[in-house]
Amino acid sequence: MLAVLLAAAPTYAAAYYHPDDVARVSTVFKAAADRLGPMFDEHQAELTKVGVSLEELELGVALLGPACPEATRAWALETRKQVTAQFLLVQRHVDGIQDGYGNAFGDALGRALPKVPGGATATQCQAKGPSLGPTMGKSTSCSGDDLNAAIAKVLDADPVLQKAVADLNGAAWPELALAPAPQPVVPITGDANWMNLGAVAKALIPDTLSAAKDSLEADLEGLREGLESRDPQALSAAQEKKDAYLAKLTANGTTLRGLLDDAVRGKKKGTPSIGYCANPAGLGGCPGTEVTDAMLAQLRADPKLTKAIDKAF
Repeated sequence: MLAVLLAAAPTYAAAYYHPDDVARVSTVFKAAADRLGPMFDEHQAELTKVGVSLEELELGVALLGPACPEATRAWALETRKQVTAQFLLVQRHVDGIQDGYGNAFGDALGRALPKVPGGATATQCQAKGPSLGPTMGKSTSCSGDDLNAAIAKVLDADPVLQKAVADLNGAAWPELALAPAPQPVVPITGDANWMNLGAVAKALIPDTLSAAKDSLEADLEGLREGLESRDPQALSAAQEKKDAYLAKLTANGTTLRGLLDDAVRGKKKGTPSIGYCANPAGLGGCPGTEVTDAMLAQLRADPKLTKAIDKAF
């Protein structure tokens, strides 16, 4: 009798699968990836936009040096903390969703294998190349029956997996809340109008600013290994490099503002009520009217100022 049962039992040729290949052809995980990617890109774009404004704010604060209002300096530090915290929240959210997908997929794969002919004895094939996610690492080096598509079909019909993915997709993303806060104008002749000092400096002395930034980045790159391991000496050295960079910006800002002050006050057709704003418009700017673009056009058209800037920088 046992011989009869054994003879009647189905036999299967050698079969294989790879989790990455199963996910690659799974409609459930394709839909999950199609949703996660754009959501992450959207939040990343918002953070990048805020980050650009923050860099301009910090540049303006450094260029103003001692002339920067303490309220603006404190606002810059607080904004940096908020942006860093929000970036970490988004990254933690994405990591949690990716881990959740992985766990849900692994559990579903375990349930699917016994339901696929030959799946219970199939070999998990090793990918030829490194796997970088659910759409990478095709296992074309294995021989036998490829069960990836069959497993994916069973997996896609799994209601437990569908609910798990739906729950993950429905999880609320962190709110990217950063309330704009207008900062005080640093007057040249008044405070009714203002120009963003960071934007003006980037337009008038771009090479000077780029050279200073490149030098800092090169210095920090040389300390990267120590910084990643939180070595106290490396951290101290990095802070010294950053302090030197900020001091250089302040010196450049003092020189540039002296030239701009003279140019603004020396206008023959009357001196407008204008000053500097370290805070970009994206973070609330300053009270009054922004005239950055108009002032830049006038300043660039001033041959005396252009010559003075070329000589100073």
